Amino acid sequence: MDMITFSAALAIMLAAATLHGVIGFGQAVLAAPLLFLLNPEFIPAPILICGIVMSLMNSWRYRSELQLPALANTWAGYLPGSLMGGWMLAIADQQIMSWLLVGVVGIALLVSMTRITIPFNRYTLSAFSVSAGVMGTVSSISGPPLALVWQHQPVNSIRGNLGATFASCNLIALMVLAWHDKLNLHLITLGLSLAPAAILGNWLGSKLAPHVSHHHMRMAMLAVCFISCSMVLFC
Repeated sequence: MDMITFSAALAIMLAAATLHGVIGFGQAVLAAPLLFLLNPEFIPAPILICGIVMSLMNSWRYRSELQLPALANTWAGYLPGSLMGGWMLAIADQQIMSWLLVGVVGIALLVSMTRITIPFNRYTLSAFSVSAGVMGTVSSISGPPLALVWQHQPVNSIRGNLGATFASCNLIALMVLAWHDKLNLHLITLGLSLAPAAILGNWLGSKLAPHVSHHHMRMAMLAVCFISCSMVLFC
């Protein structure tokens, strides 16, 4: 990979990590399509590695806000979803599968833009986590389904719990990719090479986060969900 391409990748990761540091997710949504255009090898394993680094930073920063029962329900849904995603990668047309998943997330997004509130309980957490698991393994973008469930919770609770969720769930997705022979030393090295930009961007985002209200954070979360759906459909 030439230096210009790698420098562009670092700049993309820096911007995406800053967004992630502010709202608790969005790194993959912003970075994945741009990094794919630079070099398809960036997706999904390297970006999942960077996601683990940033998510660990967020979960540690907001560790007092962690809700272990909610995290347990998320993991209970994400693991089978991730396994399902790995299986689908092997047998299904990825574009058709992505459209189906976007349809599910799109319906939830439309509901969120009305006065109807998606309930926050173990059933919705588990159900949306299955969708997140499939999306994360297939495309490295797992944030939108989980963000829609968490959107009405306190801002620091969103950041901390999404951080703990993505750190563990991205690790699950990497293990599934390894099981299907889609992870190797080269891809791991590629992901680690982007980690410094991810760390710096997350730190910058943490400095901006206290200035973002709950309303603006929720609007940003919904906007990122909409953008992610649009990119999957039209890219």
